[in-house]
Amino acid sequence: MRKDILSVAAGGNMPGLRQPGAVITGCTDWFRPVIFKVGRVENA
Repeated sequence: MRKDILSVAAGGNMPGLRQPGAVITGCTDWFRPVIFKVGRVENA
């Protein structure tokens, strides 16, 4: 998850995702997997 969060913070986008500045990542827990949508918030 850390690499995905850092790539979004650095300005990266997830290929194939329609929303720029966002990535879908997940926790690799075998018993209780959790999926996260991480998005970049830009200040004006």
